[in-house]
Amino acid sequence: MSRSALVDTDHDGSVNGFFLLEIDFFDEKTLYLRTAVVRENRRRSGVGTALLKYSLEYAKNNNFRRIFLDALEGNEQITRDGVEKFGFKQAGYIDNMHDEGGKYFIYSLRVADYVQ
Repeated sequence: MSRSALVDTDHDGSVNGFFLLEIDFFDEKTLYLRTAVVRENRRRSGVGTALLKYSLEYAKNNNFRRIFLDALEGNEQITRDGVEKFGFKQAGYIDNMHDEGGKYFIYSLRVADYVQ
């Protein structure tokens, strides 16, 4: 398994957000968007959208078949506004994934279905 990080920065070098991608997490043709973080004061400014678009283009250009990501319960609006508009569908959830309980919702997209 290998990891790649995508980072969005301001002209002064401060980090606005980053995505951590895992390759070969499930298999060699599946990309897993492991972590997505956008600085609070940069949310709803297009940073997450730009990083997600780049991730999808990376998957497409490197012949990945599917891309997965997960979202913690409570992030439904971010998930709906952020990934469903790109064609991601909820594939299921994992219950009690952390000590406080709650669910992780799993989203999946066939890369061939991604339309810019």
